[in-house]
Amino acid sequence: MCVCWDFARQHSTSRDETHMSAGSVVFSVDPVCHSQVMELAGSHGDPENVEQMKETKRDIEHKVEKILKLIQNNGPAKKGKIPEDSKKRSALIELVEDFHEQYQSLYAQCDYLRAELGKKAPGRKEKESSPSSSFSDSEYYSPDIGGSPMIDILLETSDGTAGELDSANLEASGLKHRRKEASAQAKGLKNRINNLQKELDSLRCEKSHLEAQLNMKTKEVAENLLRTETLEGEITRKAITEQELLKERETFHAHRKDLELEADSIRNQKNRLEELIRSKNQETDQLRQEGERMHARIFELEGILLDRGNSFSPCQKEFESGENEATTQIMALKSQIFSLQQDLDSLLSEKSLLETQNERLRRDVMQIQFQMENEVQNLTSEIEEQQKILKDKEDTIKRLTEETKVVRHRSLDSPKYRSLDSPKYRSLDSPRTNPQSLERKIEELAGSFHMKMENHIRILYQRILVAEQIHAETKDSYKKMKDRLDQENIELIEKTTAFEAEFRKIREMLLETGEIFSGAETALKKFYEDNENLSDPIGRISNELQFAKRWITETKDEIKKLKHNVDSLTVQLNGKEEKEFLLREKVWKLEATLSKEGGEKLNSVSQLERKVVYLEQQVKQKEDNLLGVSEEKREAIRQLCMMVDYHRGRYDHLREAISKKTVHIRRMA
Repeated sequence: MCVCWDFARQHSTSRDETHMSAGSVVFSVDPVCHSQVMELAGSHGDPENVEQMKETKRDIEHKVEKILKLIQNNGPAKKGKIPEDSKKRSALIELVEDFHEQYQSLYAQCDYLRAELGKKAPGRKEKESSPSSSFSDSEYYSPDIGGSPMIDILLETSDGTAGELDSANLEASGLKHRRKEASAQAKGLKNRINNLQKELDSLRCEKSHLEAQLNMKTKEVAENLLRTETLEGEITRKAITEQELLKERETFHAHRKDLELEADSIRNQKNRLEELIRSKNQETDQLRQEGERMHARIFELEGILLDRGNSFSPCQKEFESGENEATTQIMALKSQIFSLQQDLDSLLSEKSLLETQNERLRRDVMQIQFQMENEVQNLTSEIEEQQKILKDKEDTIKRLTEETKVVRHRSLDSPKYRSLDSPKYRSLDSPRTNPQSLERKIEELAGSFHMKMENHIRILYQRILVAEQIHAETKDSYKKMKDRLDQENIELIEKTTAFEAEFRKIREMLLETGEIFSGAETALKKFYEDNENLSDPIGRISNELQFAKRWITETKDEIKKLKHNVDSLTVQLNGKEEKEFLLREKVWKLEATLSKEGGEKLNSVSQLERKVVYLEQQVKQKEDNLLGVSEEKREAIRQLCMMVDYHRGRYDHLREAISKKTVHIRRMA
């Protein structure tokens, strides 16, 4: 029975030739064993055991047929696919195991029956022991096998096949163990691949998130670029407006020069008027002298009238001569009065012209003052706008730097970024997720903004220098004009005082002449009473005297008007001085504000330069950090590639080993 099991077991592991020989041995032994068992069961006399044995015999025959079919079909099965071969081999192993179990059960039953028979008939046992054993041996080694040489061959082949079967079993167990290890490694690799896939998905999500952030940052950068372009357009517009203002200032400067020329012309006219007034004063002096002469002549006439008793004819002659002289003098006085009237008319016309010119100058000064105030307001508003723009730019730069710092710290502190820093995942980083491009863009924006701010600050500084230069020029011209006007005002005050003194003298002289004329009139009345014959010439003389008196009163009125005009001119000059003082104060205030704003702008420029230096240092530090991170990432990517290549080679080696083992197993099967 053991030989039967060895050969049956050899069917599943040895070659096809040994399978067929073992099959023949099994079937040669099968009927002998079963006949012996049936005889023992019949001698024992148990019909149930007989039936059971018959059933087992039928099952064994049926299984043996299946085993033979599988063994016969094993050759073409090798040419087929591997899964069918493995299924047939597993089915053959199961049938052989069942066959072995049934043979063991039959062998146990046979031993049991032999033991029972030995107990019941020991003598018979002794008698039949030798023939039974010989019978069993003879039946076991039936003539179908071919005698004792065939038995030796079968025993040798059984021993060889048993050794080969043991080695095959050991190799199969080793292969199974290796297969288990390979399957465990494959499972580990699958788990690792799944983990890597999960991490890749998370990295893709993070990549999409970072791309979204990068798109947002690019949009913000585009918006900042648009803002910078708009600011550049505004700066260009401001520069154009500034050039226009400079042109307007130049026009104002030219207009101011024109006004200065007009003021010089007015001053020349004023000098001419002063010369005319001097000439008029000289004429009044001459008239005063002539009045004195007339007064002396009147006294002489009075003396002549008092001495009338001397001789009437010489008195009449003298009177006629005096009358003629008086008429000539009156005619001369009339001509002088007419010329003085013409001069007065010309003076009045010049006065009206001067008033119109003063009014025009006042309007021009008011307009210039208004324009200067508007210009100052525009400059202050532009300065405030520029300061706001600078503050907005500083805020945007600070916000961008803070956002980059926060994003960098978050990315560095996050476990995902740490996993990305590991050699396993640094190869998965794309160049778009690298923050170096974002830092470079921010650096370019900061550099362009720095250049634009430097240009803008340079333009503002040039504007301030031009404004300071213009202000210094205007201040110098204003000081010169003020000094000249002060000197002219002093001269005019001196002239007005001199004119007032002269007017007082003329008024006193006119009063004296009026008294003299009144005395002359009384004397003439007495003379008319005394000398009725001389009434007509004396009446004419009195009429002439009254005319002269009226002319003197008119001249007094004209002198009063001139004095009033001089007073009005002094009042206007005082008003102009007050306006000049107010303008001077405004100019001082503007100088103070401009100096203050210039200092503030210089301070802001210095602060901006310091901030730019600080930002450049930060950018350099970030560049160094990014370079270090990029080098670390390159090293990690290299290590990861080496590890992937190592695992790939190891996996290929394992796959080749498994394929070789499967081929070897197939060949052995």
